[in-house]
Amino acid sequence: MEKALNLEDGKYGKVNFDARYRYEYVDQERVLSTGRATAIDHPANASTLRIRLGYLTPEWQGFKAFAEYEGNQDIGTNDYNSTRNGKTAYPLVVDPQANELNQLWLNYAGLPDSSIKVGRQRIAFDNHRFIGDVGWRQMQQTFDAATITNKSLPDTTITAGYIWKVQDITSRSIGMNSPIFNIAYTGLPFGKVTVHGEWLDYDNTNELRNLASPIRSAAPPKPWGCVSTAPRPLSKTSRRCIRRNTPTSPTTRTIRSTTTPITGWARPGWTSMAWC
Repeated sequence: MEKALNLEDGKYGKVNFDARYRYEYVDQERVLSTGRATAIDHPANASTLRIRLGYLTPEWQGFKAFAEYEGNQDIGTNDYNSTRNGKTAYPLVVDPQANELNQLWLNYAGLPDSSIKVGRQRIAFDNHRFIGDVGWRQMQQTFDAATITNKSLPDTTITAGYIWKVQDITSRSIGMNSPIFNIAYTGLPFGKVTVHGEWLDYDNTNELRNLASPIRSAAPPKPWGCVSTAPRPLSKTSRRCIRRNTPTSPTTRTIRSTTTPITGWARPGWTSMAWC
């Protein structure tokens, strides 16, 4: 279909079309505040179709632009909690019905071995651990950002940028002020070496709750420490490091529910990172 739409081998630009059908079934238990597990009333059945339609302009004087629509629609069975449909009796499947402007950017490649991109764009670093498009879900995560990529050095890609908004997989727009950089070297025979930094600073500090779970503590403040979220002690390698930014009063200490690197907290408006 794309080939039929792109007349004269892209002389007048390129049309991108992508459709993905996805079915997900979830049957899970609910953990109550008492710690007892009980079955959720109904299993989830999510049958969705996601469509993307985009247009890339031909290059002119080093400039080109791209715009892309994205929409997700449930078809057939839709018995699931999408976070937006109010069906909280069902397990969570984060593929809500939504229509959005997924990408809209302008790119300039007139500098040697470099390109500059400004606008809503897909950014994915390495294994998507901190910055990525969440490709498993139907709606793609994209960023309003300015980025520059340089490949002047052999086997090296340097990317630096600034993000001021993220459009997440539920089609929410969340303000942030986040410088990023990533330096990747592929000249070694055994793999790739990457140096990177992401300072994820959300305008609304409540957004940290979407990344982590809160822990209240009134213990004497310590500058660094490790805490466990399990009912019994975790192994040393499974603990999460935290940092206290207010040395004299109890604060809410927040840890990521995923892997060892975590997000820092306690002072509104910025985050820090640490490793155990």
